[in-house]
Amino acid sequence: MSLSLTLLRADLRTHLGMDITDLPDADADRLLNRTWWALSSQLRFDEKDGVFDFITTAGTVSYNTPTDYEAVQKVILESSDEWHPLVKIADWNMFSLSANLEDKDVPTHYSIRDSNLILHPTPDKVYNVAVKYLKTLDDIQSSGPEAPQEWHEVVLWGGISRGFFARGDWNRGMAAQNQQAIYLQAIDTKEDRSQEDRVYSGMKVLRRRYP
Repeated sequence: MSLSLTLLRADLRTHLGMDITDLPDADADRLLNRTWWALSSQLRFDEKDGVFDFITTAGTVSYNTPTDYEAVQKVILESSDEWHPLVKIADWNMFSLSANLEDKDVPTHYSIRDSNLILHPTPDKVYNVAVKYLKTLDDIQSSGPEAPQEWHEVVLWGGISRGFFARGDWNRGMAAQNQQAIYLQAIDTKEDRSQEDRVYSGMKVLRRRYP
């Protein structure tokens, strides 16, 4: 069973020996969310994967990214009924490439400027563009963290350790941190589990055994 935010708060207070008066919801959520932010930035959860599409406008080089954008991984563009990957370049280099906006053609490069995607050359007409990106995960919602349920215990124990540290109880804070580390070591990410058959991913010639 996944741990909802209500259950995470209750378990957090139990382990810290506190009640809702000692640890209001807002304070409990801050301890849990700080752990969640650290985990979601370090680990690759499927929930972080996102795709968005847009259509270019002739003469326009800048396009907005989604509000939950964290990092762009790949950009592809449809031209002549085929999809082509665009080459990412540093935005500083894009300034020199885009000096002459009169040069219009099929975009071949892109850069990231603030929260915008910059294309080069300037699109000469309408093109379909698809972007694969990493999302910034929201704070823990009422249904619990946006991650497989086995990670919910890791979030809980991270919140417990932070709670003890905040109270100046370093011994129990370290003990809770060690417990969190045990859970971390015992869990494989989905990406790790997908490597189980890596030994057979290449070509291997199977021969008959000699009698």
